[in-house]
Formats: sequence, structure tokens, C-alpha cells
Amino acid sequence: MALAFASAVRPIATRRLTSVLRCVPTSVVTLGGVLVAIASGCGTSAKAEHPVVGPPPPRIPVSQRSASPASGGIQTADAISQTQTSSELVATVNGQPIFASEVLERFRPQLEAIRAQQGQGVYEFQRQQVLVSELAGHVEQLMLNQKVREKFGNDIVLKVEEQLDGMFGDHLASLKAKTGSRTLAELEEQLNAAGTSIGSQRRAFSNKQLAEFYLMQTLDEVPEVRRRDIVERYNATVEKYDRPETLSWQQLTISFDEHGSPGQALKVLEQAVADLDAGESFDVVVGRYSDGMMKDRAGLWEPITRGALKDRDFEDRLFALSVGEFTPPVKTDDAFIIARVAERTAASRVPFKDVQNELQAEIENERREQKANELIAELWDDVNLTTAFDDEPEWQQIVRSKKAAASAATGGLTPR
Repeated sequence: MALAFASAVRPIATRRLTSVLRCVPTSVVTLGGVLVAIASGCGTSAKAEHPVVGPPPPRIPVSQRSASPASGGIQTADAISQTQTSSELVATVNGQPIFASEVLERFRPQLEAIRAQQGQGVYEFQRQQVLVSELAGHVEQLMLNQKVREKFGNDIVLKVEEQLDGMFGDHLASLKAKTGSRTLAELEEQLNAAGTSIGSQRRAFSNKQLAEFYLMQTLDEVPEVRRRDIVERYNATVEKYDRPETLSWQQLTISFDEHGSPGQALKVLEQAVADLDAGESFDVVVGRYSDGMMKDRAGLWEPITRGALKDRDFEDRLFALSVGEFTPPVKTDDAFIIARVAERTAASRVPFKDVQNELQAEIENERREQKANELIAELWDDVNLTTAFDDEPEWQQIVRSKKAAASAATGGLTPR
């Protein structure tokens, strides 16, 4: 069974590139705009917007970088541990490597806690489970990165990565402020303690942006959602837009314990009924006599639908009343109660016009997701993949499911 962990490091939020690409109109200054601008020969030099961080260091393509952390002269115990595993090759994707440290980075704090609490044997088992279960996502991201390079060329992608460094610099400045780090070396030490590093976060940021860009370019081709599609979806799922009848009520509660005995409570009940018969409002009578938990809210309870109360007889009595009517006094195991229906809302259905935009967005998202799944499935069918887990049944099952998805995406014509 694959071990699921929450992410230890939140993904880096993307923002628009600013003055580093002055030749690109503001309305199109996104990653796509960066590629277009660089391909046309402009926007290739970055301006350091945050002198405290400093300009980005010389770059090498992501595919050629090692997984060792950017040390800044620091070698903490966690950093040394990362370095020791950085050369552990777990897969090659069309000849490009994926190292264990890349897959394990998000889960390192949890794994280290397991090692400390449960020992090396359990740690090794869980580490293996994480590697097997998480590797497919890293394979897919690398395949998408390769497609970007295939379409635009390594030189252009390298220049895009240089522009992304400016965006990443903002993130570093924010991290320094949050952690109270005065220098990049101090920040690196803080990140190492959390099981990550500046270099690892930089790689993850760049890889994620390039992969998402390739998907975004492809998903622009998703078929238009027509009105007929929206109407059909509404009719097929109309039940979820049905709203049941609701009822809210006020309750006067006279507790036996509060008055010493059922007999004494009955005397108080008779006084409350007399006041109601004399025309006193239910709110006033509740405030004067009730011992219930909702006394300070004039005995008003939250709205309910049928089937919400355990006491079905009492519930049936409530739903049989009109707004403003009372139940007769009811004796329970520990109190006398009188209930008044405060408000009723009839059963209804949300009209199509109120949900058509929501349904359109839902269908569009489904089609984008389907398109993305088909694209990734086709990449799995074409990939030249070797992993350290090729003999593991769990990994074999993962690959079989990916290949099956590829076959389905191509109408069952995949030669396998």
C-alpha cells in the first residue's frame, strides 16, 4: 500500500513577469509570453529586482543539474543526508535521470520522523513505498518538460529558466522574511532543516512551470462547451439542485430538574400556557419560563429537513403545523416542551439560469482534465523508461494502468 503524506513544502505561487521583459505587452506577460518573446529575440536579459537577494547564478539546463542542495558554504546533517541520496538513480526517462532525492524531498521530514520513532527497518520500507508511489508523477513531469524542449529547443527554454529566476528571487525574499534569515546561507540552513534546499526548490519551480505551460498550450484546443451540453448536464444531474422542505422552530422547555419535580414543572407550564392564551408573544414567554439551551435566542433552533430529528413523532408534529402554530404540551423523560413553527421553506429546485455558468465551468474543467489525461497517457505509451523498480509488482501495476490509459486515449489502437 502506498504511503500518503501531506506536502512538507507548499508549491511556489506563480506571478507575472514584470520589467524583465519590457518588450512584451503587459496583457501577455505570462510564461507563454516569455517563450514568444524569447523566440522573437527580445527579453533575454534579466534585471535584478531584489538586490538583497542578488542576481541569479549562472544556469545549466534542469535536465543536467544534480540533485545536491545549493550549499552556500553550509553542510548540515540534513544537507549531507540529501547529498548522499542525490546520486541514487531511480529512473531514466528517454535517457534523462530522476534521482531519489527529487522524489523524496517533500516527504523527508515525515520519513525522518518515522526513522526516529519506528526504526531503520520501518523507515526503509516506507521510503521504498514513497519512491514507488510518487515516481510516476515525476516521470510525467519530466516527459512534459522534454516536450517543451522538443517544441521550442533547449536554448530558448534555458532563457525562459533565466527569466523564472527573477520570479524565484521574489520567493526567496519572502522566505527570508518569514524565517528571519538575514542571508541566503541562513535561509539554506533553515530549508535544510525542513528537508529541502534553495537548489531543490528552484528546480521544482522551473520544472513545474515548464510542464504546466506545455499542458496549457495543449488544453487550449479543448472543444467549446455548447448550450446543449449545459442543458443536458443539468437534466442529467437535476436531483442535486433539488432543495428539500425546511422548517425552523422555537421551543419552550420546562425542565423537571430545574423545578424539583415533574409536579412543580407542570405548575410552571400551566402559567406559561396561560400567558400564551392571554396573547403574550412566544418570544416573551420563552424568555420568562424556558430552561432550554436556546433560551437566549428566544428558543429558536436551526432549520431542519425531514429525518433530521431522532424523535420522529415530534418531528412529524412540527411538519404538520403551519407557521405560527404551536404543538400541544409534550412530556418527555425530563421536561415539558411546547414548540412553535417559526418559518417554513417549501421544497424547490434551483433553476437552470442560476447554475448554467457553474455547469459550463464544470464541463470545461472536465474536458481539460480529460485532454490532459489523454496527453499524458500518450506520453507514457511512447516513453523509453527504465526504473529501479521494474521488477516490483506494485510498479508494474502502475505502468500497466498508464499503458491502458494510453490505449484508451488512442481508441484502443496502441500496439502493446
